[in-house]
Amino acid sequence: MRGETPTLQHLPDLPRDTAALDAGLLQPGALDRIARNLPALRALRLMLDDPAALAGPPLPSVRRLELVRTAGLAGRWPALAVAFPGLRSIDLVRPTRLTAADLKAPADHGLEGLGLVEPPPEARPALSGWPAPSRFRLEAPDPDPWLAAIDPVAVSDLTVRGPTATGALADRFAGPVLRRLRIFGSAPLDAAPLKALTGLEALIVEPAGPLPGLGALRGLRTLEIIGGPGPDPIALARLRRLTRLRLEGCAAFDGGALTLTVGLPALAALDVSHSPALVPTDLMVFHTATAPRALALRGVAVSGGLTHLRGLGITRLDLRDCALDGGDFAELAAMQGLERLELDLLAWRVGRVDREALLVAQPDALAHYRYSSRPLPDGGVEETVVDVARPWRTHTRVEGAVDAAPLHD
Repeated sequence: MRGETPTLQHLPDLPRDTAALDAGLLQPGALDRIARNLPALRALRLMLDDPAALAGPPLPSVRRLELVRTAGLAGRWPALAVAFPGLRSIDLVRPTRLTAADLKAPADHGLEGLGLVEPPPEARPALSGWPAPSRFRLEAPDPDPWLAAIDPVAVSDLTVRGPTATGALADRFAGPVLRRLRIFGSAPLDAAPLKALTGLEALIVEPAGPLPGLGALRGLRTLEIIGGPGPDPIALARLRRLTRLRLEGCAAFDGGALTLTVGLPALAALDVSHSPALVPTDLMVFHTATAPRALALRGVAVSGGLTHLRGLGITRLDLRDCALDGGDFAELAAMQGLERLELDLLAWRVGRVDREALLVAQPDALAHYRYSSRPLPDGGVEETVVDVARPWRTHTRVEGAVDAAPLHD
């Protein structure tokens, strides 16, 4: 249809299980075609100039909506509520106007979450005393004045993107209500003031410095630190209630830090992906303590060290972006109890025989991949791997032929 984005013009080509879509400027009739082609859609981003574009059958599967550069939400809300009856949260992205009535409308219709992304500065008075919902997201060049304006009494899940002072944030949200906190784009951070958040169970930060005071957050059950040098291992070892730990891309996280980490008694899931300081022999440390049942080592140098993971009760293992060889595939084939294994099946250092042996040995753990091979006229073999959950991710390579090369990825 004229004026539509290429995405909407090619809706029939998208997988029917597509979960998120950026529809651009919504045109009349577009929702009808989205509903027919994407029955599993859960997140939708759009621009809405004309509420008449919302006419048509509802999309009950959509849980999260992003409205871009939209004004007058309160007046448009009746049409939105009909079009998206299953909606749970709404994000207003760079709204051109924002009033107290706009902020009140989602809560009046039972929404659990509201996000404000780059709200106009003149809209700050509208937030004065506004009771923010249980899930609140704020992205602004200077978040602190906006956070100081709201009434935070009901906020249990807070996301802040932008330079924020943890002391001011902790003063504003002190007490047992806030349970999940995400802070992005505000390095370095001082974690010590966050001790005032007595109910805090999950902390996600990106990027992060050493996070002084982290060891005082004894109630944490989930910690995610993305980028930066990584936390002080001694402070990390004090967080005895942690069940989920993600330290991705932390430059200084090495074998010594891993030794302290695996000693956490309740740890069930560990992600140390893209940690450049780790080497294969560091995996020996998992024999000194109870290994987490879920382990992610994406992009880590593990080749030659996977033997140290055998017999530990690991059920989920992520080795994508790791440079594996045939010996590593043999180790994985011998592992028992694996329920899900993620890796690059068409790794160039692995021959077809080793690949097929792993597929035979771990059929359940690799059930999310669909593998096929076919002979080529020149004597080579073309192999294809499809991720069943994301069928548009198809990997193909040719082995044994003259000028063997990957076809596409």
